[in-house]
Amino acid sequence: MLVTVLKSPVENVRMAAQKVAWFWSERNSHLRGGTGSDISGMQFRTFYEDFWQPDSAGNVTDHAAHKPAVKPEPAKKEPAKKEVSANNIDLTKESVAALTIKAELLAFDVKEFTVKADQKVELTLENLDLMQHNLLIVNPGTADEVAQEAILLDEEGPEKQYIPDNENVLFATRLLDGKEKETLEFSAPTEPGEYQFVCTFPGHAPVMRGIMRVVA
Repeated sequence: MLVTVLKSPVENVRMAAQKVAWFWSERNSHLRGGTGSDISGMQFRTFYEDFWQPDSAGNVTDHAAHKPAVKPEPAKKEPAKKEVSANNIDLTKESVAALTIKAELLAFDVKEFTVKADQKVELTLENLDLMQHNLLIVNPGTADEVAQEAILLDEEGPEKQYIPDNENVLFATRLLDGKEKETLEFSAPTEPGEYQFVCTFPGHAPVMRGIMRVVA
């Protein structure tokens, strides 16, 4: 039933099913190799996609009989790419600070990037995940406040893209489904500081966040 509901054409129905999948992900059958807890939350969905696909007879693998899939080996250049993106990306020497932040495995692949005050910025969020994500840029130190207000939107959350009416929200993408992307074009704040970016889909903010450092 969960497999069927996850594919529902009704957005709210899919989101409800995703929450069920989230809680079920703590089952032992969804841990890598069944021996550790290094994969949790929605992360299990990337490594267990085959588990959620019905066979030719329309049946889904039983939880007890399920054997976790082996995580595929990354491409040779992937580790180097991740190492670069995890560090501060300096865009201050560019005429336009163009940057793509990818959302995958319940994480942003960029943790920090630096721009000049009032510099033109083209920031693209590319959602490679199966879960919905957005990206909000907020005033320094306000990410937790904004994320909590997004949760309190409750039933209005999906309609408002989980973007609360908070003056600390400076720029925001809409809520993106998997394989979607959106580009924000804006001028960086004129006041230097560490402006946070965060995903405010309920439950994502603690791990999906980073810093847009603005320098003079």
